[in-house]
Parts: sequence; C-alpha cells; structure tokens
Amino acid sequence: MRMVPLGRFGHRAEDPAFSHIWDRAGKEIERVMLPLTFVGGDFNTHRRDLLGLPLEPVHSTGRDAVLHSEGARAVTLKTVETVSDHPALVVEFALA
Repeated sequence: MRMVPLGRFGHRAEDPAFSHIWDRAGKEIERVMLPLTFVGGDFNTHRRDLLGLPLEPVHSTGRDAVLHSEGARAVTLKTVETVSDHPALVVEFALA
C-alpha cells in the first residue's frame, strides 16, 4: 500500500478532506483480512489509527509500517537499503 505524501503538499493525513481515502483503504484491507493478517505500507504518516483497523504496528519510520493482527509477534526486524528513497523493512514473525 502506498499513500499520498500529503505533507509535501502542505496538508496533514488527518485533515477531514482526506478521511474518505483512509476509510476506503481500511475497508479494502478489512475486506481481505483473516484472523492472521499482515500489512506493509508506505503510509506517509505516523497515524496508523486512520485506517480504523485492529492492527498493531511492528515498526514505524513515519512513512513505512508493518502492521499485524494479534495472532503474531515480531521476532526480528531489519531495514535493507534499496534504490528507493528509503529502506525496506523486513520482519520475521512467530505465531502467537
């Protein structure tokens, strides 16, 4: 998932004008959620609650996050430099 970098345009992710974007993203994820769910995303905000989902962040860089359901716990986490503008997150999980 990749969200618009609203701050670059002088806006904030939680601005009411963008709530429909977060609502739709949350509903699309919820539509395919299983009891064990993982979501990786470039959210461009620290506000993971904007999705309205019962998922916990393992790691957040401000832009990126790996979210997971209660059925898992993070064991290891590392970042890997890429040709992108920021490193990729790699997380190993254990099932709870």
